[in-house]
Amino acid sequence: MRRPFDDSGLHLIPVGSEPKVACMPATHPLAARPELTRADLDSQRVLDLPTRRTTTLEEKFELIASGHGIGLVPHSVARSYSRPDLVHVPVTDAPEVQTCLVVATDGPGPLLRDFLEIAAAALRH
Repeated sequence: MRRPFDDSGLHLIPVGSEPKVACMPATHPLAARPELTRADLDSQRVLDLPTRRTTTLEEKFELIASGHGIGLVPHSVARSYSRPDLVHVPVTDAPEVQTCLVVATDGPGPLLRDFLEIAAAALRH
C-alpha cells in the first residue's frame, strides 16, 4: 500500500519510496516546465485535496484531461497510466510516497512472516 492511510491495527513494513509528479493536460501553461515546486501549484486547483477526492485513477485522469485540475501522483502511477493528452512534471519539493507491505498487528503466522521477509527483501531491490 502507499501511504498515507489509516494504519490503526496494522504492522507496516516499508519497502520503498518514490517522488510525486504533477499530472496535467498537455496544453496546461505549466506542462512545458522541466520541474515544479509546490509553490508553483499554489494557484492551481489540485484534485488530491480531501475535499476533492476521486474514486478511481481513471476518474482522476479524466478530470485532469478535461481541465478540472492537476493531480499529484507517484511517478510509477504516472508511468503506468501514460496518456498522450497528459504530461507528468516532477515536483521537486513534494514529500515522497512511501510504499509498504501491510499486515494486521495481531501476529502473522510463521508462513506469512517468512513470505513478508522474502517479499520485503525482493521489493527493496
